[in-house]
Amino acid sequence: MRIKLNAVIMLLGLIIITSACSNRNSTTNTTDYSRSTTAIENTEATEATVSSMEIEIENSSSISSITPYSQSITEDDLLDAKAIAEKYYENSAYNGIVSISIAADDSPQYDSSFIKGKYSVGNIIIFDVLTQKDVDNGNPQRQTTVARSSEESSWEVITEGF
Repeated sequence: MRIKLNAVIMLLGLIIITSACSNRNSTTNTTDYSRSTTAIENTEATEATVSSMEIEIENSSSISSITPYSQSITEDDLLDAKAIAEKYYENSAYNGIVSISIAADDSPQYDSSFIKGKYSVGNIIIFDVLTQKDVDNGNPQRQTTVARSSEESSWEVITEGF
């Protein structure tokens, strides 16, 4: 598509230039030259705009490739993983959980090389957790990563923090 579009733009620019050159006479020589120059500049500007659009299209296609971690595990597995996260905070200095929810699938924590290299989709889930201690200290919610090495293994908290 890019090659066809660039070829059309270049052909259009040549037609404009040829047309401007063929209409020259001695009294309008300067005017035609400035029209030709403007046509070339407009063609270059159009090519730059098209290039920008192509970049945006290429980038937007990668945006839609976010892995749906939250939809890659069963409801039962999700409840089991959540129970592990809740138990982690149960008898701790955090004074219990105020709220817990599944982190967004585009959470930067999922991009951790530690996580991507060791755990496959369906064996990892991240929770956004707000503890009572966080509320008391004015801290934001923290992220708690719960994972398992395979579907047959047990869930465990592997990372936790802000």
